[in-house]
Amino acid sequence: MFPYTVILLNLLLYSNNCLADEALSPPDIYNPSASSKLLKEESATFRITCNATGLPKPQYSWKKGEIGGNITLSSYVSFDSITGVLTFQRVSKAEEGEYRCYATNFFNGSRGQSFAVSISPPMIVKMIRVDSILEESKNIVISEYRYTKVPCQHVIVDRKYVIFYWMAGPKSKPIFSNERMFIDKYGNLHITYVLREDMELGELLCGVYVRDNVFGKIFPGQDYFLKITEINQVETIAPKIEYSENVMEELNQSALLECVFSGYDPENNMTIAWFSRDGKEIKTNKKYELKYGNRALEIKNLVDEDEGKYFCKAKLGSKTSKETVVYLDVTGEPHFDKNKAPKDVTVSQGKDVTVPCKAKSSINDDPPSPPLWFINGQNIEFQKVPIHVVSKPDSEQVINPEVGSILNFTVLATTDITQNLSYRWIYRSSIADLVGKVPTFTYSDRETNFAYIDTTDMKEKDYEAVVGFYTLNISNDYDYVIVKTRVRLQLQRQSEP
Repeated sequence: MFPYTVILLNLLLYSNNCLADEALSPPDIYNPSASSKLLKEESATFRITCNATGLPKPQYSWKKGEIGGNITLSSYVSFDSITGVLTFQRVSKAEEGEYRCYATNFFNGSRGQSFAVSISPPMIVKMIRVDSILEESKNIVISEYRYTKVPCQHVIVDRKYVIFYWMAGPKSKPIFSNERMFIDKYGNLHITYVLREDMELGELLCGVYVRDNVFGKIFPGQDYFLKITEINQVETIAPKIEYSENVMEELNQSALLECVFSGYDPENNMTIAWFSRDGKEIKTNKKYELKYGNRALEIKNLVDEDEGKYFCKAKLGSKTSKETVVYLDVTGEPHFDKNKAPKDVTVSQGKDVTVPCKAKSSINDDPPSPPLWFINGQNIEFQKVPIHVVSKPDSEQVINPEVGSILNFTVLATTDITQNLSYRWIYRSSIADLVGKVPTFTYSDRETNFAYIDTTDMKEKDYEAVVGFYTLNISNDYDYVIVKTRVRLQLQRQSEP
């Protein structure tokens, strides 16, 4: 989930500036054309270039932070107003942040001197910090044929932009994922079952390498030695899940879902299968790729519809593990509805113009906050009537199991008569329920927003589908409010002996 939502529009209305000469044109930045994250080593020196068209020739400036903000640039950051080059003499925590280029040209209009501004997408500067671990070697004591995890410990900014290596012995022999060993996305080394011969590997050492050759060297981490207790009688160990986690990834990116199982069978190798929400087994194709002995599932070019539950299961001889659920949360910045994105407009002076700006969030994400409009870098203030909640349910509602209860979910709200209110209910059975679903009301009316659940005829087992947390998002084009109510069972008094 993104912490805030700002829809930026560089809208050039030619008539706004009353250009006297058709040869004149407002600035239009073509480089950078998209937002980018720049990962730099501490104290690195580098430049960012800004280029724009326009007549008269634009002048350049760079600002840090959100549009309309006024964060002072560090003394180690400067820009050239003629070339548009932004120069960093060093990178530290003080220089981290978003930087935008402002291209401005000035001209004489019918009302005197005027100007127009084009603003670039944000360039995000982050300092990559990787620390070597300088501690004494540690021993991992484990019985033969059992699972173990060897952690990879470093201090780094973003694990997404580093590559992990594992090395063994005095010659730093590389360790790769194979049928017994697997390196997860955090760099941890999982061994499905250890063998006595693994002690011959000697020192196990994790190393971190920053992508794109930013640093040009591997940073060593904590080193470990395996101390393995020999087992004389070998028995089959049933497969069991040892590592998996839910994944949050952005639209259009690739997501990596991982499942690591323990288990040992002297006569059979473990097989791992992945299944989609409809129970169909997933095979490698253009959309999906099974990796590292099927311990990982890569889902490519994410769209909203990819969000949901995926299942992994292991089989070892005649023994099968339980299904493990891995939930994929597809998120991202708000994106425009079809044909509702703003675009450049040319109009005659004195004519009205309407520019659309309708955005939506990813599935199950909160709706976007109201759009912000800027003219030449200055925020445009509109007359806004906030959403006012007239009536709502109690923050907590209790079901009496002896007689039942009628739970009220009616919410009434008002706003500007030109705005339509959107109501969206989500029910979660517990705080740990990250997904939720649309609740089932006994009766509801979209016109009046009257809704209730009648529990008087419910059986005890039916209460499980009602007890939980209910959240209502009410929104319009520029405001939103959240209404919450919790439903719980009334505690039963124990009868006197």
